[in-house]
Amino acid sequence: MTNPVRPLPKARVQPVVPLRPVFLEETNEVVTNLEAIQIIRKWYEDLETQALLQLGLSPFDVLMDEDRRKELKVEVKEPPV
Repeated sequence: MTNPVRPLPKARVQPVVPLRPVFLEETNEVVTNLEAIQIIRKWYEDLETQALLQLGLSPFDVLMDEDRRKELKVEVKEPPV
């Protein structure tokens, strides 16, 4: 008699919820999770891209010191987390 193979139950995928970062000044530590860090990194990358576009530059241009010093008002979509 053969033993029938039962299919494995499908895993329930739960969305990862980002934890709002909390900076602990006493210890210079941040309490958060990797999901929040990745969202923040993407937000800053988008912010940099928008700033470069406003300056008429691309991410592949060599930036001059004067480009880095310019004060900008960059339009952003929303805060990261």
